[in-house]
Amino acid sequence: MRLKLSLNGNKKYTAAIEGYGYIGTHLNIKHEREKELKSSVFISGHDTNHLPTVEHHEWPHEAVRIGDKVEIEVLDDAGESDSPIKSFSSSEDKYTLFENQSLANALKELVLDYEKKLFALLQNVQDSESQNEIKKFKRAMGMVLMANAENLLWPIYRKHHELIPDEMRNESF
Repeated sequence: MRLKLSLNGNKKYTAAIEGYGYIGTHLNIKHEREKELKSSVFISGHDTNHLPTVEHHEWPHEAVRIGDKVEIEVLDDAGESDSPIKSFSSSEDKYTLFENQSLANALKELVLDYEKKLFALLQNVQDSESQNEIKKFKRAMGMVLMANAENLLWPIYRKHHELIPDEMRNESF
C-alpha cells in the first residue's frame, strides 16, 4: 500500500508499507495560542508482517498554513516510494519492561493472578449488589484491566515474545 503526499500541487513524497500493516495521514492544525505545536501534515505507518513485533515508520512533517491544498493519493502497491525518516521496532520501544526474563514472567503471573481474582470478585458483586453498583464496578474493573495491559503486560510482551500467551500470538503490542 502506498500514499502520495502533495502540498499545493507539489509532490512531497510517497510512503509505502509492503505486505501486512496500515498507513495513515495526519493533518494537524493548531490554534494561534498553541505556541509549542506546529501545523503540519505527515504520513506514518505500521508494518505488521512479523507479529508480535511491529515496525513503526514515519515520513517528514510538512508545514501547512491557511489556504494550503493538501492532497493524498492512494496508489497501488507497485511502484517507487521514499524511505521513512524515522523507524523503530516495538521490541526496541522505550515502553518495554525487564531485560531479565524471569522477572518479566514473575510480573506477568502476578498480573494474571490479580485479574483472575478481580473476575472472581465480579461474580460476588453480581450476586449481591444493585445493577448500578455492578455497572460502576465493571467500569472500574475494565479501566484497571486496560491499565494493567498497557503498562505491564504489553511492555513485557514487546520485549519477551516467548511470554505471549498462545491465544495472543497474532496480536500487536
